[in-house]
Amino acid sequence: MDTFFSLLIIRYYFNKNYFNMINKIRQYPLVEVLFYFMLCVLLPTALVHSRFVEGFLKSVLTIDTPYLGSLMRIVDILLISIALGFTSFILAKKWKVSIKEYFTQLNFSWTKFLLIFIFSIFFFMVTNILLSFSYNLRGIFPFDTFYCVELSNAKILTDKFMIILHCIIAPILEEILFRGLILKRLQRKYSLHLSLLISSLLFASYHLYLPLFLYYFLSGYIFGLVFIRTKSLSLSIILHSLNNIWCEITMHRAIMYSQMQIGEIIFYVCSIVFFFAGVVYLLKPNFYNKLYHSFTSN
Repeated sequence: MDTFFSLLIIRYYFNKNYFNMINKIRQYPLVEVLFYFMLCVLLPTALVHSRFVEGFLKSVLTIDTPYLGSLMRIVDILLISIALGFTSFILAKKWKVSIKEYFTQLNFSWTKFLLIFIFSIFFFMVTNILLSFSYNLRGIFPFDTFYCVELSNAKILTDKFMIILHCIIAPILEEILFRGLILKRLQRKYSLHLSLLISSLLFASYHLYLPLFLYYFLSGYIFGLVFIRTKSLSLSIILHSLNNIWCEITMHRAIMYSQMQIGEIIFYVCSIVFFFAGVVYLLKPNFYNKLYHSFTSN
């Protein structure tokens, strides 16, 4: 009997401390975001990318080696998508955010879409440069702790299921979690740029691949900037989806910098210039108006 009451006291004490800890965490949005990110996103993603899943499939399934990579990538993205969806559901409930509003109130306009589409062209050129640079860095990083499909063997466009997962479902879930929930939560306490910085770092960290960290960080920053300035999650989802499609098309075509012709160099330099011009517009929408008035007034 004494043991029973002791267990009740321990359970009460544990629950009380647990809820006190949660209440303290909620007072600091950054700590709260990091807590749920590590527990519900980073930990499941690390588990999925580990050799455990690959070893389990090899032991259970009898499958030829050439098809194991494709199957592993499907399982990876499917499990991670489930983790992202579950995390988004939990955080939306805790933070009292209606995910349904992101789809019922799209705040979509064709003018914004056209501007974002033009901007995305230059953005894709810059990401192509980053991907090629990261591809060349792969030999410098000796470690490969987590499972990762070789870039040169990416053939996602031959698999319709992978197209749906990687280019449609993943962008929707990632934008809801990292932009619709985490970024908006951070903005309640911190400035726009700090919130974008933190959410982009989390977005890059979630992919668990250091050679492409800069690429993921820049992509996350741009997606967040588009979401904030257009006030439309649908546009950031479209940009994210197009970016994934573009990356899968060009992922195995690394730029050979030493073999570039003068025309290619000029094209990529212009793309970088126009890309940063678009970023300036997203950061400071009135910048070009002020610049134009300063020239016309003189």
